[in-house]
Amino acid sequence: MVVRALYPRFGNRAGSALTVGVIVGLLAHTWSGVYLGAGYSGIFTARLAWIPVAWGFFEATLAVFVGSLLYKER
Repeated sequence: MVVRALYPRFGNRAGSALTVGVIVGLLAHTWSGVYLGAGYSGIFTARLAWIPVAWGFFEATLAVFVGSLLYKER
């Protein structure tokens, strides 16, 4: 399982979850900010395009962290 591969490399549950959450947030949401800022430059301002990116980064990190707290290994 993925969890068994992450814990030895990144440490405890919280450390692993925060590391993976940051990585997922960066990979998933940075590109959408670039896309929104470039593709809709006449509709959105640059600041407005990056607001959902910042929220999504926070949301992904929080979701992975809460999921790690709820996960129980058999």
